[in-house]
Amino acid sequence: YLKAAEALHTFYSHERLSKFPRHYLDEVVRLLKDLYLRKIPRSAGAEIALEGLREAGEMRLTRAEEGLRLRKMAEIYFRAGDMKEARRAIDRAEKLLPLSKDMERIRKRIDTAG
Repeated sequence: YLKAAEALHTFYSHERLSKFPRHYLDEVVRLLKDLYLRKIPRSAGAEIALEGLREAGEMRLTRAEEGLRLRKMAEIYFRAGDMKEARRAIDRAEKLLPLSKDMERIRKRIDTAG
């Protein structure tokens, strides 16, 4: 997944600035979003997953995709013990969409942890 994301991101970075971007750029963006938001967070370590999620934040994400991105970030920060960043991500996600039961549980744990 990481090599695929790297290759697609290189192509995306080049083409989005192009005067005449290729007709399949939208498909590249869709694939990158899937890698950054779903595949890499499940299969990579925390730092790599956060880096991918930050990269995804620079793309045009829908409201639901941005909510997913922030929820994934909150989960990763929570597991890493960074309660400040986890709280910040959950607060931003909650502004977009209602929190899931899992996110509510994480929010309660963060509030009790500090």
